[in-house]
Amino acid sequence: MYSVTAVLCCRCAQAGKHILVEKSFTLNTAEAESTIEVLRIHKVFCMEAQMYRCHPLMARLTALINEQHLGKMLSIQASFNAQIIDLFNRVAGGAILDLGCYPISLMRLVAGEPISMTGEAELVPSSREGDSVFDRCSSAKVQLPDDVTADICACNDAAHCWAFTMVFEQGSVDVTDLWLDDIPDALLIRRNRSDTTEETIKAPLPEDKNFYTMQIDVVNRHILQGDLQAAAPAMDWEDSRLNMRALDMWRRAVGLVYPADGNHSAPV
Repeated sequence: MYSVTAVLCCRCAQAGKHILVEKSFTLNTAEAESTIEVLRIHKVFCMEAQMYRCHPLMARLTALINEQHLGKMLSIQASFNAQIIDLFNRVAGGAILDLGCYPISLMRLVAGEPISMTGEAELVPSSREGDSVFDRCSSAKVQLPDDVTADICACNDAAHCWAFTMVFEQGSVDVTDLWLDDIPDALLIRRNRSDTTEETIKAPLPEDKNFYTMQIDVVNRHILQGDLQAAAPAMDWEDSRLNMRALDMWRRAVGLVYPADGNHSAPV
């Protein structure tokens, strides 16, 4: 058994078709590595559809982190909840893969690869037969490089809520909810001063764009340039592989296993 996403991605590559593949990139790291090998052989463009990574705000965020104006990063608190429990794949999906993939990928973008992870989850049967389970709600405590820690939560049976806060020695940065049109796309910076200074950094999209059309523009540009992969902060193949590695760590921490996890052969 292999996930449908990996199978279809590889079939498209074999047919010479460029690919924008829905997140999460595959079911697990082993599938990601096998799929990437097929992409290399057939020399087609492929990008994981983490559309928020194509938003100009992400370039502003990575620049802010690199400039270190707020000192050393100390911790991250992140959550993404949405009422999608009736929409997702119950055989090989759940809160971690459907929603947790976003805060995990942003955590990695700003703080690097996770070293270790512990977690808890509410696991419920995928069907009446109870042959497999999915996670309705999952949380993780993550140890990152340079003693940074992160607390992450995802729930697919709750009202929409996005939060991502980075705490630094001299302040904090909030990433606003990019998924809602009525909230300005911005970074809210709070500095630890006596006057509680706040600063907002905005990177608005053009009036005729949203972050889905920006994603298509990124894909089109790279294909026209003859590239096989996207440029950061969009997801390249190694970024997608490492994101699956982090999601595997989270699922392993909460004891969530899918039937296809044991199949490591190429999905072709």
